[in-house]
Amino acid sequence: METRDALNPTNRDRSVRRLRRLTVGAAIAGFAATAGFGAVAAVTHPGSTATSTTASSGTAAGTTSTTTSGTTTTTAAATATPTATTTPTTRSAKVTTGGS
Repeated sequence: METRDALNPTNRDRSVRRLRRLTVGAAIAGFAATAGFGAVAAVTHPGSTATSTTASSGTAAGTTSTTTSGTTTTTAAATATPTATTTPTTRSAKVTTGGS
């Protein structure tokens, strides 16, 4: 039966170096994997932009319609400035701290 050598300073230093290399290697591999997954996700799902266009026919207040040689040109003029509307809400809040 073999007996294990006692931990001497040389073996201990070698073990610490090995553990440090493994830890640094795992951190670098994790960073690379995260960057890789992020790149793949960005390429496969670039997102979307939501645009909506509305078209209406006829003339409304503030528009001018001109017909020349069978071509109709409609020019719209701004008549009002849009305003934001807010609805105030009143609710009571209950704050808990998690203590007993």
